[in-house]
Amino acid sequence: MLFSKLANLFIMPNEIGVSEIKVLQSPQDRIRHQIHKGTEQGLNAGAELTNLKEVHNAAYCPISLTQTPENLRELVASQQKTLIKILESAGIQAYDPLTAPFSPDQNIDYSPEEIYNQDLTRIHMARFLVGINSNASIGFGVEWQAAVDLYKVPIILVPQGLRISRMQPQPSIILTFSNLETQADTFKDIFEICQTFQ
Repeated sequence: MLFSKLANLFIMPNEIGVSEIKVLQSPQDRIRHQIHKGTEQGLNAGAELTNLKEVHNAAYCPISLTQTPENLRELVASQQKTLIKILESAGIQAYDPLTAPFSPDQNIDYSPEEIYNQDLTRIHMARFLVGINSNASIGFGVEWQAAVDLYKVPIILVPQGLRISRMQPQPSIILTFSNLETQADTFKDIFEICQTFQ
């Protein structure tokens, strides 16, 4: 239902050659399996995750930090700030690893295990994972897969014309943009619609 509603509002099937959208996972499946799947797969901190409650209007916003070239860091950070503003305008609380205390840019003393467990906890507590996939990033990919494993709703934004890996966790919603700031209202509408579904 969510995918077909998005298709009706934002996709012109004749223009992109899409005649139908296949729903791979129903909202009922997501709710029924999200806790079980996370603990069954043996994810680190799996036992602790069973006590966490999902916040229905929260999003974890992955960002490429470690491997982003210096000349692109300002652009990546600017796009992340724009994304956070759009999410907040749609009533979604965004967790931004860029500004979080556990950010590798903020504090290099945290171990990989501490970062992993902190980020996995934040992903588990959010209903959505919303990120801009514009740079190769191991962390982004791990977080995206964790969101799928935990039956979250991944919404991945990709700059128009950018070629990204076909190795993508499924199911996910992939959206392209040409200019995030000028398309802010469109994405705000999309995020508002996404919140109406479980």
